[in-house]
Amino acid sequence: MGIDCEKFIVQTERFIAQTKVFVDQNMNLSLKLKRLSFKVSSEATTC
Repeated sequence: MGIDCEKFIVQTERFIAQTKVFVDQNMNLSLKLKRLSFKVSSEATTC
């Protein structure tokens, strides 16, 4: 029983695309968190 190569490639590409979207969203989230923590720490130092 051989693997259906084309189906496998399509599934893999779809998986990579989903992963890329997930990573992009997380990058966005971490950037927002960094900005927020920077804002908080800069406000804390002015106290």
